[in-house]
Amino acid sequence: MTPGRISPEAVLAASERAGIRDEPVTASEVAAEVGCTRRTALNKLDTLADRGTIRTKKVGARSRVWWLPDDGDAPPEPATAGLDGVPPDGGESDRLESEFREMFERISDAFYALDDDWQFTYVNDRAEELIDYRDAGLVGQDFWEVFEWATDSTLGEEYRTAMETQEPTAFEFYYPEPLEAWYEVSAYPSETGLSVYFRDITDRKRREREIEEYRSQYETLVENFPNGAVALVDPDLRYEVFGGSPESTEELTRTDLEGKGVRESLPEELADVVVPGYEAALDGESSEFEAAVGDRSYRFHFLPVRDDAGDVFAALGMSQDVTERKERERRLQRYQEYIDAVLDAIDDVFYILDESGQFRQWNDSVPAVTGYRDEEIASMSPLEFFDESDRTRVAAAIREGFENGSVQIEAETVTKAGDRVPFEFVASALDSPSGDRVLAGVGRDITEQVERERKLEAAVDELEASNERLESFASMLAHELRNPVTIGQIYTRQLPDETDSTAVEYVTEAFDRIEDMIDVMLVLTRGTEAVGERVPVDLAAVARSVWDELSVPDATLTVAVDRTIRADETYVRHLFRNLFENAVEHGSTSNRPEDDDTVEHCSTGDQPPDAEATAERDGRGVAVTVGDLQTGFYVADDGAGIPPDERDAVFEAGYTTAADGGGTGLGLAFVQELADVYGWECTATESDAGGARFEFRDVERDPPCL
Repeated sequence: MTPGRISPEAVLAASERAGIRDEPVTASEVAAEVGCTRRTALNKLDTLADRGTIRTKKVGARSRVWWLPDDGDAPPEPATAGLDGVPPDGGESDRLESEFREMFERISDAFYALDDDWQFTYVNDRAEELIDYRDAGLVGQDFWEVFEWATDSTLGEEYRTAMETQEPTAFEFYYPEPLEAWYEVSAYPSETGLSVYFRDITDRKRREREIEEYRSQYETLVENFPNGAVALVDPDLRYEVFGGSPESTEELTRTDLEGKGVRESLPEELADVVVPGYEAALDGESSEFEAAVGDRSYRFHFLPVRDDAGDVFAALGMSQDVTERKERERRLQRYQEYIDAVLDAIDDVFYILDESGQFRQWNDSVPAVTGYRDEEIASMSPLEFFDESDRTRVAAAIREGFENGSVQIEAETVTKAGDRVPFEFVASALDSPSGDRVLAGVGRDITEQVERERKLEAAVDELEASNERLESFASMLAHELRNPVTIGQIYTRQLPDETDSTAVEYVTEAFDRIEDMIDVMLVLTRGTEAVGERVPVDLAAVARSVWDELSVPDATLTVAVDRTIRADETYVRHLFRNLFENAVEHGSTSNRPEDDDTVEHCSTGDQPPDAEATAERDGRGVAVTVGDLQTGFYVADDGAGIPPDERDAVFEAGYTTAADGGGTGLGLAFVQELADVYGWECTATESDAGGARFEFRDVERDPPCL
């Protein structure tokens, strides 16, 4: 049978089956017979006792029993004759009086009888215990004299009305001192007097008063309860206080529910959820759970409400609609599952650490890389994945990540099998959805990168060694060449005058060019180390001197520079010589190409010394200008110029368009290298006349003397 639908009549029938007509029964026996909780049986038995159908009393400190009066459904109306102090007439009357006395003594309620003169004719033990507080005996005394206060009280009014109308009455009354207690009084009039039953209902009135106090206390909660309902339910599962909106039954109001039974007031689906919660609370148990009602989700909370003695006299139930929250949680769960799937699909290691430095989350790559199972990782510190020599550094990096917001570190992880794998870890500090500070990071296997770096370092070391060998070879070769060149120059100057002057000139020039080539080679191979001490160099004077040495009568030089710089004059002379010869060789107005073929950018000294070549070197009218720039100088000509897409390539070593004519492609490479050695910016561009222009900026000046 459903607990909320058990009627007092059903409990009475079960009590009779349990033997209540023969002997007192307990609430537990009745509950077992009905198939309900002891609390439900207790509530229904109290209802029957309130009606006067059965009687009850305490047995010991916490137990109670119930029984039926001898005449069944209603308390017996005593016959005042024979109980008024007049001796019975014997026989059957004596027997009946004896039985009545025995019955009234068994009744747990207080009972007394008054005759039509308002004198006590009988008082049972319970009544004497309660109202004979002077211990003077009540039988034979006038009721109005014993209880003078009752004359103008509700008690006196009810008694007089009952006798006048000969109608029974029942009412609640507060007895003043010395009892100071509430009683439920039932008075049954007859022509010969008044029979009165009364019992102490102080506890019940106290509970009602406490419920009323709780009602007042919960009014604010009830009226302002958010997004749900709150209710105070009495032991009979009736609503005492209600507020809010019942789950999925918005049409029900407070007026509809207060004073009504929970089971009868709610839809069956909802009642099946809340009634067990209220019953458990009335049995002293708290509960909290979530359940679906219809298409909505609710969170329920049931609490026992206790009086000052600790006894449960009501149950508090609360519910809140959590449908939106549950939907958010489901979306968050789906999103988290999506994120987890994405992270697990990443080959790199992903992890989240809390502020204590322990793992909060990781993806599938962590166990795949380390060889540890998830349950092992959950019990491990991140530091355990590194060699002891690296743990202090890794711990410091974790602290740095939390303090500075981000961190990057490279370290070798040690797998479960003992293998070492180099990783790069990058992490950032974030606030988790719960508000905690966490460190989220990614670890990437850099084995291939480390191997490439190792090979690159090896290649650099090998290149440096090769450069050292090349520099050593260049120095040795320069030393070995200078000796025969010097000897050749000396002996050339000692040739007799009748020697062929043209041949001597070419031999001398060849020796000079070899010496120049040695200087160029040293700069290209040794860089800064090949350049001597920086001294003041007058650009204009050096430019004119170098031009005079070239002997190109058909070409012209204009010097429009007034600048003294700090450099090695020998190499500045080489720079001008290469630029001038490049302009004369490839800038002749009669030698301009008819198409976009590039000019040769090499030294004229590389050409064979024959008459035809000499004629080509005359320049045929090319004009060369050495001019001033704000931070340097330039050398320009009015020749054929350099195509834009080849202006960077002309500085590369070996670049030449005149290889068949002996060009080496080292002339402009030397110019670029020398500029780099001195920290100058060197660029090739077009001159105002359409020819080639080489600009040098950021050239160090020689400070003037003051």
